[in-house]
Amino acid sequence: SHAICPPNAGVASAVGLAMAPQSFSLVASDRLLLGDDSGPELQRRFEALVQRARNQFPYGDNVETVRWLEIRVEGQGHEIRADVPGELTSRAVAVAFADAYVRLYGRLPAPGNIEIVNWAVRLVRPRATATGGDWRRSASYPALVSTSRAIYAGPDAGFVEAAVVTRAGLEAQPRPGPLIVQDAATGIVVPPGFTARVDGLHN
Repeated sequence: SHAICPPNAGVASAVGLAMAPQSFSLVASDRLLLGDDSGPELQRRFEALVQRARNQFPYGDNVETVRWLEIRVEGQGHEIRADVPGELTSRAVAVAFADAYVRLYGRLPAPGNIEIVNWAVRLVRPRATATGGDWRRSASYPALVSTSRAIYAGPDAGFVEAAVVTRAGLEAQPRPGPLIVQDAATGIVVPPGFTARVDGLHN
């Protein structure tokens, strides 16, 4: 029975994009059969991949590093992703692969050599902190628009004349439709039988 229309939704979307964490991913294909002593080789390859990613992501050391491998049993036609956030040992990778396989298929993988196909890292810059601001009203945008427009109110009422106001022209007391609330970025149609008002946040 209620619809909430925030002010300056387009601006809010842009702010949301600016607040989203920035990231950069890099994937390298380099097959490796996992052995009992593959830990040093796992470490070496990931260190090289992380360094390549850092060279292309200009935010220094203030980033989070996410690592994963795309693994299969040797001879299988496809691989699955296994995250490796902790230690890089052969056992840790084998356990991560088995866990990912069970989550995906509900059973353990078939016996066989474990083959790493793709190595991947993602560098993530921390999320920005939201800052305050009053986007609710603009002094340059008039409170009232001295015009009306026809809107279609359904098959029974047909076209009816609707007053055109801006969000700044609405008050806390409900104003009955038909009405068009005009914003800089959008227009809100209030049909007959509905009302429009603003709340404390100017929604």
